[in-house]
Parts: sequence; C-alpha cells; structure tokens
Amino acid sequence: MVAATDKREATPLLSVDDVAVTFGGISALNGLSFEMQRGEILGLIGPNGSGKTTLFNCLSRFYMPSSGRIHISGRDLLSLRISDVVRCRVGRTFQNVAAFAGLSVFDNIRIGGHARVGGHAIADALRLPRSRRAEQAINEVAEALIDELALGDVALTPVGALPLARQRRVELARALATDPQLLLLDEPAGGLNHEEAVELGALIKTIRDTRGISLLLAEHHMGLVMSISDRVIVLSFGRKIADGPPAAVQNDARVIEAYLDGRAA
Repeated sequence: MVAATDKREATPLLSVDDVAVTFGGISALNGLSFEMQRGEILGLIGPNGSGKTTLFNCLSRFYMPSSGRIHISGRDLLSLRISDVVRCRVGRTFQNVAAFAGLSVFDNIRIGGHARVGGHAIADALRLPRSRRAEQAINEVAEALIDELALGDVALTPVGALPLARQRRVELARALATDPQLLLLDEPAGGLNHEEAVELGALIKTIRDTRGISLLLAEHHMGLVMSISDRVIVLSFGRKIADGPPAAVQNDARVIEAYLDGRAA
C-alpha cells in the first residue's frame, strides 16, 4: 500500500508530451511538452494566438491534438470521451464568463455539483431516495462554496445582475463544485481592475493552500501571474520558449523579445 501511494504521489498530476495542434495547415501548438506537479500553481503566458486557449481546449477535450499525449494522474486523457473528463477531476473557467445569467448564484454553483454527481433520469423523475440524497449533497457543496468565496449576500441574486468581479467568483465556485484536482483558469482577471485582480490572486492562493489542488493559469495580467505562480511557462507561436520560476522567466531575453516587446515587466 505504501509503495502504491508513493508511486501515485511521484507521478506528475499533468503530463503534456509533444502535443501538436494544426488547423488547416496553421500550427496552433507545436511539440509542446511539460509536466505539472500536485499542488502547483503554474502560470501560462504568451501573446494572443500563442496557443494558451488551444492547450486548454485540448485539456478539456474540446480539441483532439494532431499528435502527442496528455495524461492526468497517469491516465490517458485523450482516450476519454468529453463527458468523462470531469471524472478525471478537471475543472475549468472561461475567458468570457460562462454563467447562466438568469439563474441565481446558488443555482449556478449547483450546476457544477450536478456535473460531478450526475444523475439517473428515472430516479430523478420519481424523486427516489438516491436522487434526494444526491440533491442534498449538491446543495451542501453549493452552500459551503458560497461561504468560502464570500458570496452569501448575493446567493439568491441572478448572476447577470452582478458586477464582473462577482460573476467571476461565481464561475470559480461552479468549477470548484466539480471537485477538481486540476483547475484550468482561462484569463480569470480579464476585465478586472488592479484591486480586484489582487483580491483574485489572494483567493487563488488560498484555494490552492486549503484544497491542495493544482491550478493552471492562462493570463495576460503579468502582475497576477508573477505574484502567485510557482512556475511560469511562456508560449510563442505554439512553442514553449521558457519554463521556470517567475523571476527567471521575467528576465529571460527570449520572453522579453517575444512577449514584452523588448521591455522587462
């Protein structure tokens, strides 16, 4: 048992091996390889069109790479159906808030819980005991996340009526309701002001520290990425050009040339 546990802990949470994605002869990702450890916050930066969202779409199984391999906790992600990705405990937020604007905060978070628990049409229709137990568990998860993300004062408010910073918290809570071991954050600071971005960064670190999950953060907000990431990967035209601690990446000549237009951040 000890040997099996040690083996699991030694296995990278995420392994991306020589992944390539092409669209009509255009290379969106070109031989991308990296590993991500458990409990790590990994920043992913690069100019528009560098391949960040393409990678996220591969990890979510929206895209199938042209070649290469992706493993989550040693499991072959690319062999799974899209509907099975949640069972690998991969959660995601999006560049544009993908909430149900007319539903309350509480109901939006419950949707994430349903994605995790699933359901059975007959049991749900007849309100059988197993269905009632599942609903109770989903409600309890949603209530706990509302407290954790300080959304109690707007729990019954339609998400569309909230300011953007609050909407992004709701989307984060919904992703957490799926109980991810890997959470993909696609530009979570988009549209936020400096103070809101700082608060978001503190929240991301708290989530990592309290839940022990790993977070892959694709972001243009350099201050946020550099302040909370354990490690940063830089993409340019679908290729990895740097991978290391934030301070080292920030001063890498290739990064300054490709991403910062000759100016150190």
